[in-house]
Amino acid sequence: MLTLTTALAADPISDCRTLRHGDTELAQRACTDAIEQTDRTEHASLVVELLLHLGDVQIARGQYDAAAKALNEAAAIPLTTADWEFEFKIKRKQGQLAFRRDDLAGALSWMRMAERLAHRENDSKAKATAAVDLGVLLRRMGDIESALDQYKSALPIYRPLGGAELAALLNNIGDIYSDLGEWDLAVEHFEEALGLYRANDRLRQAAHTEERLAVSLYKRGQRAQARDRLAQTGALFAKLAAWADADRVRARELEFALDAQDLVAARRLAATNSASTIAPSIRLELQRSRLLRMEGQPEAALEKLDALAQRVQDQGALYVAWLEQRAQTVSLLEPDQQTELWQAVLAAERRVVEQRYRSNVANLRVRFEVAERERELADLDREREKDLARLATADRNFSLVAALALLVMLICGALLWRLQRKRMQQNLESQQVIAQSRQLAQQALAALASQQTHASEILLRVDQPRALLNRGGHSIRVNAAWSARSESIEIDSPQLQAAIGMADEHDAGQNFDLGGEPARLDPLDPSSGLFVLTLFDRASASAPQEPVESEDPSGAQFWQQTPHREALVELMVLSLRAFERSTGKTRIELAERSKLWRVTVDDGRLRVRAMERYLSIARLPQVPRWREVIRTAFFVLAECELTLQERQQLEQRVQSLQSQADRAQIAV
Repeated sequence: MLTLTTALAADPISDCRTLRHGDTELAQRACTDAIEQTDRTEHASLVVELLLHLGDVQIARGQYDAAAKALNEAAAIPLTTADWEFEFKIKRKQGQLAFRRDDLAGALSWMRMAERLAHRENDSKAKATAAVDLGVLLRRMGDIESALDQYKSALPIYRPLGGAELAALLNNIGDIYSDLGEWDLAVEHFEEALGLYRANDRLRQAAHTEERLAVSLYKRGQRAQARDRLAQTGALFAKLAAWADADRVRARELEFALDAQDLVAARRLAATNSASTIAPSIRLELQRSRLLRMEGQPEAALEKLDALAQRVQDQGALYVAWLEQRAQTVSLLEPDQQTELWQAVLAAERRVVEQRYRSNVANLRVRFEVAERERELADLDREREKDLARLATADRNFSLVAALALLVMLICGALLWRLQRKRMQQNLESQQVIAQSRQLAQQALAALASQQTHASEILLRVDQPRALLNRGGHSIRVNAAWSARSESIEIDSPQLQAAIGMADEHDAGQNFDLGGEPARLDPLDPSSGLFVLTLFDRASASAPQEPVESEDPSGAQFWQQTPHREALVELMVLSLRAFERSTGKTRIELAERSKLWRVTVDDGRLRVRAMERYLSIARLPQVPRWREVIRTAFFVLAECELTLQERQQLEQRVQSLQSQADRAQIAV
């Protein structure tokens, strides 16, 4: 074994630290050799530091099991209280490893432990470091407001230090302001970070920051300046041979040029080829397809899009963007297919939103479970310390019998107090869960409405007069052709109301006469509660289409299975029951307030016939509007004062049904 002098002369830490920023394979070998050559008894802190470096290298190489072994080995080495910084680093690295493994609960537990240790030692730098780690994690968990609070708490400590660490923190804050749409604040923080990176000659980090800055400037309306900055950024990435980054920037440059109708610049950007052998990114190919479509070459655009079909599968938002580009392109070649195509876009967008909602709910539960475990452990530790202190006092002042009696009383009192405290904490936690659940449900409904509006606006881009209606027959949006003929169109007519009733009842399009002219009413999709009204010219060759069954065959097969039908009915019944209990209102009020179900007059009574079909297995449609039931549950979660048990039951039923439908790949 090496003596202290020999170990320091060999300087294993220096070799390990230097190599881990370059050749990780050599670094792993150097760190391992240094650990084997160092005496763990005489130089415990040196071995811990080497193990931490080894863990860093293994995490960078994706060797997570080996990294966990190294960190656990470091944690098992006994250290003195003066070595608390090593304990802090171990907990922090454990949290980062859990984060890499997508174990967010584990990451939160480790990072909270590191935070408490930093506060115990009252070390400003450690507290700031822990805050930044938590900010990154909380943003990943969807809680961007709390993440911003963490970053802001670290800013006063990092600001005097300057340099790259401050620049990284400013970038994180700028990213959050971008998420929130606060473009002025985003630009302010990105500009400061950019100056710091340039001052420290961090060219690649500067390029990434300038890309963020360009996007924020574009969103703020400074489009010419944004395009100039992107061009500079792309050139710098190419100079650094960062081809993937250069490709991404070029895709964004092309997108901005097409937004500005600058086809000359767009052709130049689309024709530029990377020096890399890596295939062009999906985003770049989507913009190239868009250029072909705008140049009047829809066949070539469709060919390019179809070549991407395999690459975009399971790509979430990118898949939605691909579907949208394809819908716009095919609509030029086969206009009759556009309604069906945009229904598919809307369905894909909704799946992305719903997945995000489920993830946010799961992350919310993780946070409260971790917080509850930490509170219980802290309470137990505090009570044990108090009991020991009281027993020591009793032993000094009383006889053994009196001390034992006092001990029993203290323990009973402590147990009672602990039970009461736990109930108070659980009640507080319940209120927090309820508030967060309502907020997430409201966000999900708002996102669904936004996605629906986006799809419907493009659906109106046709030559025929077309209007988007709600179940009451009220116009929400019309296209230019409709506006040009608005004087001759009577939208509020008995014929239209009857067509809406039939389309709503049978989930199918209806042909009818409106003001003496042929018209067709189609549901926007089976769960939107919106309808597309198209008016045709009797003298033209165009004519209303026959009703087309839009449900995917896999969906029909899925809903023939009794467990799925029972689950859907149970969710609808549970949603209605929760609404009635919490509001004291009836199903009529639920239909009117949610605007998801049509209210009709039947023999002088108000009825919700469509909703009632979803309250029993016997009356459930063969192919039900299952997403409408889920939206009803979202509405109840968002708007009603439910108990924690009701809320958890609803959330679990919604998630279960969504997961089953997603696994079956049901099209809407």
